[in-house]
Amino acid sequence: MSRLRARYEESGRFYHTWNHIEQLVAEYQTIESKITHKQSVLCAIYYHDAVYDVTSGDNEENSAKLFREEVAPLIDQNIALLSERMIVATKAHECPQFDDPASECDCKYFLDIDMSILGANRVDYDAYAANVRREYSIFEDAVYSVGRSRVLKEFPGRERLFFTDEFFSRYDEKARVNISRELAGLESEF
Repeated sequence: MSRLRARYEESGRFYHTWNHIEQLVAEYQTIESKITHKQSVLCAIYYHDAVYDVTSGDNEENSAKLFREEVAPLIDQNIALLSERMIVATKAHECPQFDDPASECDCKYFLDIDMSILGANRVDYDAYAANVRREYSIFEDAVYSVGRSRVLKEFPGRERLFFTDEFFSRYDEKARVNISRELAGLESEF
């Protein structure tokens, strides 16, 4: 665990840190009784951002590969395969199709847990947005604003930002307000 934690403490990380993992574990604990494959979800939480390079387009795949190398040989292969699929699912925040309804449900909870910061209170959301900006500090403001706006604009068009009823009722409305507010600020920089 110390090697994994060291990855989250690498230079250049401001949001995707060990604090992010602790926040996700806290969210997980609120719905743990609803999770069927607990070990798979927890592994996905711990490893989903283990590799994080703002200039790379394959962080999720590389995080899954690292998980496969470090953890998968030590656990049941069905648990490992489900964790890997969840880790890769964070790339588009889309739940892949599963043959097992319980695995699909667990993946939806996992993705909602990862997105829960969007529905945080204003202070926490603004800290998140500022820390993401710090992670992307290699890009000029105009370039960052266009790129971040492109990502954020995908959300308001969705009927639901969260897959599960628990996270939808808890965070959807606040998330839409936060995203709209951040978008307005970014667009004022164009």
